[in-house]
Order: sequence, then C-alpha cells, then structure tokens
Amino acid sequence: MAIVELGGGLPPVEVPDEVWNALSPEDQERQRQAIREAVSQGVTKNEPPPTERGKAFMQGLTLGAWDEIKGAASGAASWMSGDGYTDAYNQSVEAERNALEAYRAAYPYSSLAWEGGGALAPTVAAMLAAPFTGGSSAAAVAPTAGRLAAIGRSALHGAKVGGATGAVYGFNSGEGDIGNRFGKAVADGLVGAGGGAVIGGAMTAVGQSIFKPAVDWIRRKSGDRMAGVVSAEIQRLAQRGGLTPDEVIEGVRNGTLMAENKTLGLMIRKFYSEGGEAQSLIRNRLDARPAETRKAALDAVQGELADPGNPLANKRVSDEAAAIAERDAYAGALFRPDGTPIAPASTVISMLEMVARDAPEALTNAAKAARLKYGIKPFFTEKDGVISFTRTPTLAEAESTFRALRDLTSKAYKDSSGDIGEGYGLFRDMLKQELDNTSLPLKAARAEAAIVRHANDFFKLGQTAAGKTPDELELIMRQIAERDAALATDEGLKAFRAGLVAALRGQLSRPSTAPGVIRDLAEPSTGRGTALRLALPDGAEGRVVPKLEVARDAQAARDTIIGGSQTAQTTMSQGIGDNMGVAQDAASAIGGSDLFAWARLLSRLVGDRAPNLSEAQRMEIARIVLSDDPLLVERALKDNSLIGVLEKKVVNTLDGLGRAGARVSPIVAEQGLLSDR
Repeated sequence: MAIVELGGGLPPVEVPDEVWNALSPEDQERQRQAIREAVSQGVTKNEPPPTERGKAFMQGLTLGAWDEIKGAASGAASWMSGDGYTDAYNQSVEAERNALEAYRAAYPYSSLAWEGGGALAPTVAAMLAAPFTGGSSAAAVAPTAGRLAAIGRSALHGAKVGGATGAVYGFNSGEGDIGNRFGKAVADGLVGAGGGAVIGGAMTAVGQSIFKPAVDWIRRKSGDRMAGVVSAEIQRLAQRGGLTPDEVIEGVRNGTLMAENKTLGLMIRKFYSEGGEAQSLIRNRLDARPAETRKAALDAVQGELADPGNPLANKRVSDEAAAIAERDAYAGALFRPDGTPIAPASTVISMLEMVARDAPEALTNAAKAARLKYGIKPFFTEKDGVISFTRTPTLAEAESTFRALRDLTSKAYKDSSGDIGEGYGLFRDMLKQELDNTSLPLKAARAEAAIVRHANDFFKLGQTAAGKTPDELELIMRQIAERDAALATDEGLKAFRAGLVAALRGQLSRPSTAPGVIRDLAEPSTGRGTALRLALPDGAEGRVVPKLEVARDAQAARDTIIGGSQTAQTTMSQGIGDNMGVAQDAASAIGGSDLFAWARLLSRLVGDRAPNLSEAQRMEIARIVLSDDPLLVERALKDNSLIGVLEKKVVNTLDGLGRAGARVSPIVAEQGLLSDR
C-alpha cells in the first residue's frame, strides 16, 4: 500500500500501489486536493461524498465541457463584480472537477449512468420530437450483398458519430496544455469510433434480420400497398432540404416539381448520378421541362399584355387597317361624296395668303403633294418669287400646306436652324388651329392619325424596353401616360405592351438566350423584370411572376441535376460547404471561442442515412419527385397508414438507438475501460 501524505495537518491515507502509481503527478495532486476537501466538508470513510447527478448529466450533455462552461460563467460573474476573471474561473473549474471525480470514485455505476444519459439526451429528444418522420431502412428482400453493404454503411456512420463524440469529449475533459488535450482527443476518438462502428452496424443488422421483415410481413398480409421505404425516402429528402410536406405540396400545386425545389437540387443530383432507369426518367423529364415552363410563362405574359398570336403579324394587320381608316377619314373630310373638293373657310384662305407671302416654299411643296396625291393643279402662280392665287384653294390643298410646314419645321431643327424652325412652326400651328376650328371632320381624322403614329412610336419603345434602366423605363411610362391622356386613348400603353411581348417572344425562341431571359424576367431588379412589372396591369403580377419563377427554377434544376459531370461535380458541390463548416466549427471548439461549436460539429456528422434502394423503388421515387400531381406527392409525404407509421417508427427507433449507442460509447469507455480508478 502507498502512504499518501495529505498535508494541512491531516493524517496520511493508504492507497493501493497499483492505483496510486498509475496516476500522473498532476492527477496525484488532484486526488490529494479532493480528499482534503472531502475531509473539510465532514466526509469520512463511513460517509461517502454527495452524489452529483446534475453535474454528471450536464458533463455528458456538453461532452465534457460543463466544468469549463460553469467556470466561464463564474469568471464572468466575478469580473462583473470587479474581482477579476481568471482566479474565479480556475477555482470553479477545479471545484467542479474535484466534485465529479469524487462522485465517480464513490458511485461508478450511477455516475456513468447519469453522464451517459446526458450524452444520450439530444438523440432521445430528437426521436421523441419527430417519431414518425424521416428514417431509413434497407429493402426487406435485399440480396445478401446489399444487406452487408447497408450494415457496412451503418457501421461507418456509427464510427463517424462515435469518433467525433469521443474526440470532442476527450478534448473537453482533458487537462493541461493543448498538446495534452489533443492527445486525449485522439485516444478517445479512436475508442469512440470503434464502439460506434460496432453499435451502428449491430442496430442495422437487427433491423434487417428481425424487425423489418416482420413489418413487411404485416404489410403484405394487410394488403397495404403503400411503399413505406419509398415514402420514407421522399420524406427524408424533404426534411434534409428544410421543407415541410405542406411546402412541397403547395409548390407542386403552383407548378414546381419536387425535384425542382432549390434546396433539394444537390440531393436529387446525387440520386440521379447513381444511374439506372431512374436516371433516364429524370433526364428525359428535366430536359423537357424548361421549354414547357417557358411557354407557359410566355403565354401568361402575353395573356396579360397583348392579343394572342404573333404580335408583329398582329401589328401589321392593325397598321394596314389603320392606314385604310385614316385614308377614308381624310377623304371624307376633304371631299364630298361625289368626289368634288371641299372649299376651306375664309380664315383658312387668309392664312394661306400669309404663308404665300412669308413662306412660299411651303405652298410650292404643298402644290407638288396635292398634284401627286389628289391630281389637283396648283392654285397659284409664281413669278420673281411672288405667288399669286389663280383660284380659290381647296381644303385638301390647305391640309397639304399644313403638312409641308410641319415637314419644313422638322427639317430646320434637324439642320440646327432653330430660328427658321421656330418661324415655320408658328405658321404650322396657326394654320392647323384654323383648319381644326373650321372643319370638325378634318380634326377627327387628324386625331385618329395621331393615335396611330403615337402607337407606332411606343411599340418600338416596347421592343427596346429590356435594354433600358429602371429610371429610363419610369420616364417612358410617364410619357406614355401623358400622351395617352392628351389623346384620350390607351393605345400608347397597348402598343408598348405589344412591342415588349414581340421582343420577348423573339428572345425566348432562341435556346441560347432563353434561360437568361426567363431568369431576368423573374427578378424585379433587372431591366427586363422592371419593364415587365411596369407594363403589367394592376393585379396581374401575382398571376404572371409565379409562372416565371417556375420556369426559372425548372431551368436551374435541369442545369444542377443533369448538367456537367455526374461524379466529381456532385461530390465537390456537396463536400465544399460541409467541409468548410466542419473546419470552422472545429477551430472554434479547439480555440474555445464558441463553447457550443461541438454541437454544430456533431450535427454535421450525424446525418440521416439514405436507404439501400432497389431499382423499382428508385423508379417510384423518381416518378414522385417528377410528378405534377399534388395528390400523389401528398400521399408519399404523408403516409399515415397504420403500416406506414409502424414501419417508420421501427426504422426511426433503430436508427436512433444506433446513433445513441455511438454517441455514448466513448463516455462508457472513458468512465469504464479507460478509467484510472
């Protein structure tokens, strides 16, 4: 027996040589301190130390970090009271560790049960919170090789969980410098990995050999045709994507297939990359979807903005009809039914005399137009630049003079002759006013022609709207509204919308540009997206934009799932984010900057396992994730039949037990097999 001096006026105690000599100097000093404290608190050989069930439970729950968490809290409280942080932290950590050591020594089985129970608590809580969802299993009649593979995957999964748990527990419960903590983390991680592999594989073997065949036998006898494995996998996909069944079903009702949901893309891609008939089904369906959904989206846009059919062809027909109507309207205003010309009012003739004196070139141009258009000889002669009327001009000749003045005004401004343009413009406006005041039919014909020109201008603006900035588009829409109001019409807005549709139809007809166009239309911040939303009638955005989003997501799903490499890209896409997250959490846990980084670290490693599916089950899953029938998808996501619930309960329980066993195995080893006591 080793004689251990306690100091402090206390008598020495006897300890078995093999126990005392196995302890490091630091652990020997810790044991002396624990005995001294026990004695000072009135604990004798006949009075064992108090139980520390709560502390043991929290130590297991935090994977060995509770003493340091409580120490940090005590240090913070001391610092806030002005007494400093470090001393309070160290004293609290030492006291917690001594209390736990004494509890473990006096009550080895009770302390192990409570500490292990703390480690199991998160897994048990998760099982109770969602008892009938998720889960996985192997096919009941899977070949032997398939069963062995499933057991192997379960063992590997258990090794990951047990190894991670052991490493975190070892690091948190270790003492001394970072090197000592790393060493203990490695040792406990190896033990945990071994225990987790054994327990995880055993749970799958038990499920495949006993419970799963029993449930399948009940299923066959009951006549329940619901494929529980398929339903469980569909539910697993939704859960891993962070989606509720109702969210998935609502998406299908609105046109988005389950496979096209953004959060499921990489998981469906992994499923697709496994090949077989399911891969062909997914490829064929997703290859066709972008074109189908683009057409539906374009039809929705055109239904709100323009008439059915080709907008360019529609405009040509409309222009031809407008030209005929304009010609007839002018003919009715300028000529009598028998074809004889109508004479203008005297005030109009007076205006023509002023034009002859101050702008004779306008009369000359008008006379040429009247002779070519109406076959009328000039009503004046010109000699030495002086114009003399030879007869009374007709209303048609007065209208031609107005148009000549309008053209001369425009030409002068284009030639940077502003003063001349201003002079021509003055005569133009005065003559137009007299013509409109004295001939209402002519005024009406002119207004109809103005509307046609107005519509043509804004049709062209609609064709180029996608290239405008939001500010430019806002000014265009304001201009359309003002011009339409001035002309008492809505033809400008209609023409702008038709021009926009014509441009979009052309862009969406080209495979090279169609995906980008749909993506832009779905986003309100792009030029196309802004133009569309400004052009849509009130209330139409809610009917159109969802279809554009469906088309955008269909293209994105096609590119994500079947585009590019089927192996490396999938692995890389899934691995990059996970690996970065694991590295960040590991760094936080080791550095102590985040006391709960261990929890996130474990959650990344403890994932649901995909089942070992037969080809028929894979085909059924593919049909469901590609289905546009919300009832079929709802049936798969909400398999609430008695047999379906029973199967998921069995699968969840076995998976939960496997995860729980893997999680607690390193603590059992730490407090049992590797105990120093």
